[in-house]
Amino acid sequence: MEQLKGKRYDRSVSPTKVLSQNLRELREARGLTQETTAERAGLAVRHYQQIEAAERPGLQLATVGRLAKAFRLEPWQLLQPGIAGESEKS
Repeated sequence: MEQLKGKRYDRSVSPTKVLSQNLRELREARGLTQETTAERAGLAVRHYQQIEAAERPGLQLATVGRLAKAFRLEPWQLLQPGIAGESEKS
């Protein structure tokens, strides 16, 4: 494990799992449905559901960008472990 901004970061956790966890936590914290989130990102609902369930490895950077924009974040932030909790503080 490494330290990342004072937090422990397990390198064995895949970016896909980090992304899916952050998306779910952000969506739920903001009281959004999967349908609303998919619409904001310009994605089909089923595609969004697969991403949130970590069933879509190898996402295109453009898709991550659209998801980030839907939450008013930068793409890298969605891939940062624990960002969901931190974004609630700002």
